[in-house]
Amino acid sequence: MNPDVITAFFISLHLTPPSLNERFTITYADGILEIYIHRKGGSIEQLVLINMSNNNSFDKLEVFDPKSLGIEERNALIRNLTLGRKHSEIARIFQMGESAICKILKKGNRS
Repeated sequence: MNPDVITAFFISLHLTPPSLNERFTITYADGILEIYIHRKGGSIEQLVLINMSNNNSFDKLEVFDPKSLGIEERNALIRNLTLGRKHSEIARIFQMGESAICKILKKGNRS
């Protein structure tokens, strides 16, 4: 693939393109696009986009910032995302530990 296309892709998402010695992963499943850039210094830059429409188009993808959610809103979203996803995947998206995800899910099952 042409490196210019990759650079343009990252710039279009307002991300600094990875250098040649940095690695990145991009996944898309069930309306969630995840991009992780593993930077030279060991940091990981994360961008999660969630499809907010009922179709599979990319025109309604919105940047997801788990820190901007209230606790109840976050927990409700975590419970909604559990279908077909591992706890580790949900923990990565919400930047939380798996044990915290498990506690939220157990608490939700009791109510």
